[in-house]
Amino acid sequence: MAGIIWLASYPKSGNTWLRAFLANFLRNPDKPIPINDLPNHVL
Repeated sequence: MAGIIWLASYPKSGNTWLRAFLANFLRNPDKPIPINDLPNHVL
């Protein structure tokens, strides 16, 4: 997947949840990526 995907929305509307979901869905890791490690797993 090439290019940049921008996520823009209102605060407190599920941004962190969506980032965690996409990181785990697109990378398909053996175990889930912890929310605190999301900055290390930029999509």
